[in-house]
Formats: sequence, structure tokens, C-alpha cells
Amino acid sequence: MKKLLREILLLLFVCIPLGLLYTSWASIPDTIPVHYGLTGKADRFGSKEILLWLLPVVLVLMYSLLALVPFIDPKKRITNTQGSFYSVRLAVMMFISIVFISYLLSLTGNWNFSNSIPLLMMAFITVVGNYLPVVKPNYFIGIRTPWTLENEQVWAKTHRFCGRLWVAAGVSGFVTGIIWPSLPLAIYIGTIVLLVIVSVAYSYMVYRNQLVR
Repeated sequence: MKKLLREILLLLFVCIPLGLLYTSWASIPDTIPVHYGLTGKADRFGSKEILLWLLPVVLVLMYSLLALVPFIDPKKRITNTQGSFYSVRLAVMMFISIVFISYLLSLTGNWNFSNSIPLLMMAFITVVGNYLPVVKPNYFIGIRTPWTLENEQVWAKTHRFCGRLWVAAGVSGFVTGIIWPSLPLAIYIGTIVLLVIVSVAYSYMVYRNQLVR
């Protein structure tokens, strides 16, 4: 029963944006923004008909892929981290759902989607960082480098450090986005790229230190 309720919660994040699309369809203009540049401003437009297939495909596909992961894991490592894996599934589905909801609200009202993108990105980074330290070695989620997958101690040390780093960066970025909402989206994207680079480099450094001992 508990497992069923957890899946229902995930499915809610699939259904809510689709329900909002259905109820607000008449209010959505015929021409809508379909791409946002690094400045956070819309730079390409198209027909609203694209929403009829884009939202269902992205939401259902992402839910299905995440649900399949435990079954295609060759060594069943993900089964050892089911609690944290579900939390990651929940964070991903919640993030995608809120992005679509924010986008739809911006099409039908005064909601500023451009300003909400950085906040959503930084909130997602914070949530993921919070769960990194409890993720066990596996092939699908976490800082998966040749060095973390080779050594469980390297995995553990890397994820403890990167978890704190991602949370700190996410919270700082979220607060920055509230104080300075006009900052270019490129700054936030650059922050995420830097986090990834630091995480990979740190895993290699920990691995080399393990070899020296």
C-alpha cells in the first residue's frame, strides 16, 4: 500500500500540468514562446499546438524511464538505495511538473516564467545535493565517474563533499535569484557546469589520495 501511494504521488506530478493545460487551453494565445536564450528571454515562438504532445511526452517518458531503472540495473545496485532513489525520482518529477506549471501560468496570466527558471534550477540543485550523501554506489544516479564506481570509499567521500557543496550553491543561488531577479540565466547555468566540473575533479583527487595510502 505504501509503495502504491508513493507511485500515485509521482503520477500526480504527471497529471497536474496536463490538467492545467486542459483547463487553461482556451486562454493560451495561439502563438507562444517555445525557446528561451541564455538571457532568460524568449527568442523563438511557435504554435500552442506543440503543447498537446510536448507535455504528455516529456512527463510520461520521464516517469517511465525512472520507473524502469531498477529493472534494467545490471547488478541491481539501485535496489540498495531505494529510499534515496525514490527521493530523486520525486525531485525530478516535481521539478519538471513545476516548470511546466510555471510556463503555463506565464502564458495565461502575469506570472514571470523567465524569473522563475533560475529559482527552480537552484531549488532542484539543493534538493539533489541533500540526497547525494545517502546515495549508495550505482550506475544511474549520483557522481558516477570511473573513480567513484571503482572504489566505494571514493564514492562515499565524493558524495559527502559534493552534497554539501551542491546544497550551499543551490541555497546561495536561490537567494541571489530572489534579490537580483534580473541576473542572466547564463550565470546559473555556469554555476551548474562548475559544480559538475568540481565534483568530477574532486572524485579524481580522492581516488589519487587513496592510491597513495
